[in-house]
Amino acid sequence: MPENQLMEYPQQTYISQVAVTPQQALQAYQALKQITKQVLVNGTDYGVVPGTPKPSLLKPGAENLLRFYGLGHRVQAVEQVKDWDNGFFYFNYKVTVVKTLPNGTEMVLAECEGSANSKEKRYRNQDPYMLVNTLQKMAIKRALVGATLQATGASGLFTQDLEDMDDIPGPEYKPQPKPSQQGSKQGQKGNGSAGNGAASEKQQKAIFAIAKSKGLDEENIKQLIQYLSNKQSASELTSKEASDTIKLLQETERDELLAMITNSGGPVFEGESIDIADEDLPF
Repeated sequence: MPENQLMEYPQQTYISQVAVTPQQALQAYQALKQITKQVLVNGTDYGVVPGTPKPSLLKPGAENLLRFYGLGHRVQAVEQVKDWDNGFFYFNYKVTVVKTLPNGTEMVLAECEGSANSKEKRYRNQDPYMLVNTLQKMAIKRALVGATLQATGASGLFTQDLEDMDDIPGPEYKPQPKPSQQGSKQGQKGNGSAGNGAASEKQQKAIFAIAKSKGLDEENIKQLIQYLSNKQSASELTSKEASDTIKLLQETERDELLAMITNSGGPVFEGESIDIADEDLPF
């Protein structure tokens, strides 16, 4: 055979085969939906923000899903930057979801990397030197949620934690207009959902309910309101400020909320936000 002539091999074709029956697939999907509806807790395991297509999976929910599926996970530090001179900190972690078989063999089901840094918009007004531990936890959480969604096939029901998606709903988001008759009725009721009006009683109750579900006491709630809007109580908030507070409480875990209070450096709300009206609240 001439040196410049390549040997030809017969082409091998592989066609992916379905590993389960339609009935098994349906049962698995229904079981996941039932767990979501009956076991996972809104505000703790996942968060719902009006205007987004799917609930966002939070760290406790990811840990519970792995537990329900009998899966384990490993955390590995990929990259770290600790610039103490300039106050910049960056962490990148990888989470690997595994299934341990009865014979001790470990199967890797999913891997995902997550990162966090002190220049993110959410941390802009905080002391970066007090955020090192928070940033590490955030990077791990982002990797954990992503790997869990992959391993359990739950992406159809959940999206990534909304804390990680600063552009959602973002500048392009346009709240769906309410029917004119309903909007007129709301105006007559004076529930404050127009934005500049006073926060409604329902919004104030939502703030306390969500905050307490995150483990905050009344003093923590008062401190958080003072930090976010320079107001002394929920009753002094405008409707927009109340909506912003509800949104932040839904998206943020307890340790980060406490960090905001401890490391207060001024109001954190910037840019466009979601207007959470009374009819969007579960009360």
